[in-house]
Amino acid sequence: MITERELLLMPNRESIAIFRDSYKAGYFDWRDGDVLLMLSYPFTDSEISAAIAVGGKIVTGYSFEYYYSVSLKKVGVRGW
Repeated sequence: MITERELLLMPNRESIAIFRDSYKAGYFDWRDGDVLLMLSYPFTDSEISAAIAVGGKIVTGYSFEYYYSVSLKKVGVRGW
């Protein structure tokens, strides 16, 4: 089933750096790349407000369930 979700988008390297430094002191280490896209529900309202204040946006996205691993017996491959 495909479900609509709210996502937090940090659109550039500068906004990511400011948000990273203020969010739960090292909860994630995001030094590579220039865009960050995460589900918004783990964040509090004040954290979302802080992210928006430095350039973040709430955008609509989608999630879906998938299998964690697949077994292909004929070729002996397991996992993704």
